Amino acid sequence: LQEFQVGVDEKHQRITYPMRDLLGNLVGISGRAMHADQEPRYKVYDKEYRAWELPEYDTNKGLCLWNAHNVYAATKTSVTDDWVVIVEGFKAAMWLKQAGVKYVVALMTASMSWAQRWMLSRMGRRFIVMLDNNEAGLKGTINVTRELAKLTLDVRVVEYEEDQPSDVPREDVLEVVRNATPYNLMLLD
Repeated sequence: LQEFQVGVDEKHQRITYPMRDLLGNLVGISGRAMHADQEPRYKVYDKEYRAWELPEYDTNKGLCLWNAHNVYAATKTSVTDDWVVIVEGFKAAMWLKQAGVKYVVALMTASMSWAQRWMLSRMGRRFIVMLDNNEAGLKGTINVTRELAKLTLDVRVVEYEEDQPSDVPREDVLEVVRNATPYNLMLLD
């Protein structure tokens, strides 16, 4: 939690996640509901900044890639040969990192914007996609892998049984990531 600077907004009952640009500058804050019946489940803060006496931000999460600043900093001297794993959400990114995945970023949705694709192109040439196992995640996996295949031939997809990456037992995470299916082989099915 400290490494990712996760916090708690007690007033609005949300777990907070800082959103940063590639250089690590704070460009927004996202809050996840602490209670199951709280809507919206995820919210990018805007008006709340005034209560904290901060300038208002107009944050577009499609222009951010969560944890990209850490991956970019580690790879900016040269494009890495290591895999960059792409997940949907904050919790999945943190879970994979805790399980030993070196480079992981979150789209903050099941789709990828042009800006996120551009950022990824600056970080690596080998990508593994591990989105959620629901309808949106499965559709997103198809679209994200197609877009990444335009950047490189080395794109893989993790196939797993659980609903979300954070549901995969910690001791199994590295194995399921290592066993990701090459995108070009999936096209043959």
